[in-house]
Amino acid sequence: MMPLPRKLTLLEACRGIAALLIVAFHTTGLFRLKFGEPFLGSIFAFGDAGVDFFFVLSGFFFAISSIKYAGEKSQMTIFFYKKLVRIYPFYLLVTAAVIPMYILFPQFGSGHERGVKVILKSLLLLPQDNFPILSVAWFLSHIVLFYFVFGWAIFFRSRLASILVGSWLALSAMVMAVDLCLGFDFLHRLNFLVGFFFSYHNLEFALGGLVAIAIQSAVRKRFSALPTFIVGCLGFAAFGMVEVYFLNLSSPALHYYEFFAYGLTSAVIVLGAALVDIQHHLKPNRYFSSLGKASYAIYLTHYLLLSIFTKLILSLGNLGIGIRTSAMVLSGLATVLIGIAIHKVI
Repeated sequence: MMPLPRKLTLLEACRGIAALLIVAFHTTGLFRLKFGEPFLGSIFAFGDAGVDFFFVLSGFFFAISSIKYAGEKSQMTIFFYKKLVRIYPFYLLVTAAVIPMYILFPQFGSGHERGVKVILKSLLLLPQDNFPILSVAWFLSHIVLFYFVFGWAIFFRSRLASILVGSWLALSAMVMAVDLCLGFDFLHRLNFLVGFFFSYHNLEFALGGLVAIAIQSAVRKRFSALPTFIVGCLGFAAFGMVEVYFLNLSSPALHYYEFFAYGLTSAVIVLGAALVDIQHHLKPNRYFSSLGKASYAIYLTHYLLLSIFTKLILSLGNLGIGIRTSAMVLSGLATVLIGIAIHKVI
């Protein structure tokens, strides 16, 4: 097995940048929703692509951290405990802070947030037809599913496990193909569980795992680290500009554009960044390092904080578009800094 450096500096920086993209995406959406104007020319309207990057990166880190446990069934309980404890405690803390707000001020939500079933499913990160109480946590429901499916396959390491996981991924690809032929989100509209269990995000997670396997094998020798990383970044950015300026941003077809545009280029970015880290042992930059480490806290808290800041800006009355734009830029920056502070404290 190829030894990895203790600090994957460039990958950590990429994770932080992906978090910034998601913050910029929601800032753009809230600005258009509340003020009816594009934010900074809508240049960050593709920022939700940061989520596709997170799925690929999660698959990569899961594979890197779990491959040593292959076939070690005795380690399964502690392994899953370590994985889930990285997700649930902080998530439950943030969700517990949000629930009273929806109960006391239902106008802040769409109404479903007060349902007992919704609250229970949200706390457990179970799939549901609505967004969870903390809307951005839909991402975590998929991550928990991945952990159990791929973890089961790794620990049991049998032909049956490989066949079942391979079949699951093949079905995910088939669902995507059917949707492309019959109408985007066709099967998801029939049953939301089909859309959840056979989401194309399964394929993005698997792509990250394949990248991890590639850098542990002779395949890595076929790639030049820095050119691979640069090509991935340029491709990601180019597809983003195509989405913003040439595609219909409200079309369900964007789901599958995102997979082909951002899922695949994210895999190239992760491959290139990992190889750069391995070959060059970059010196950590403390700002990017802090941003990357705090990405989970930023992700979970940013939308709530942005919503609060947006309401404060609205309460100031009919400000000029320039002042509103500047205020939203400062709100986005404050959101990121608060996320970093929360990470360091909690």
